[in-house]
Amino acid sequence: MSAISHIFFDLDGTLYPHDNGIWAAISSRMETYIATHFGVPRPEIPALRQRYLRDYGTTLRGLQSTYAVDRDDYLAFVHDLPLADLLAPDPTLRAMLLALPQSKYIFTNADFQHAERVLNALGVQDCFLGILDVRAMNFANKPQPEVYQQAIAFAGNPAPTACMFVEDTPGNLAPARELGFTTVLVGATATHPAAEYVIPAIHDLAALPCFA
Repeated sequence: MSAISHIFFDLDGTLYPHDNGIWAAISSRMETYIATHFGVPRPEIPALRQRYLRDYGTTLRGLQSTYAVDRDDYLAFVHDLPLADLLAPDPTLRAMLLALPQSKYIFTNADFQHAERVLNALGVQDCFLGILDVRAMNFANKPQPEVYQQAIAFAGNPAPTACMFVEDTPGNLAPARELGFTTVLVGATATHPAAEYVIPAIHDLAALPCFA
């Protein structure tokens, strides 16, 4: 295995627990937006979103396939959350990130503003060299293969075998592993073919044998 020089981190559900309430709040606001702007009956929205996630990777991209969506308005609405009530500074996370000497980047399907707010709420905003968000990806998203090439370019074109991707969604890890990234699935205990490593929480990352 090549020495890891660059680490890409997903944001939501990866740097904090997936079940802390943020994703549920975002999902609720997505459903409100879809019902209000596109007239989809509320009972039909969960199945619609599942189909969009399966076929397109995000609800937004699925909506774009069917409706005329104001992307900025949508992103501002769904991410308008009281993050101070849902997140707190995480000194353990901060210490772990600072102890890892690799270049570190956020690689997220969310937008830059939401990512900044989350990083600030966790107290780790200065631990990353950059944020590759949905706008920087020209509204493409994980797991579309081209965005992983964008991530490599964003980080200065390191060899894929020198890169690690840390993520809580297995489907988003698979393209990275195919490219040669070391892949880490967060928030799980069972092995998965898309992940070289599986850790219960982000705080366990530095204990992986590849960092020994």
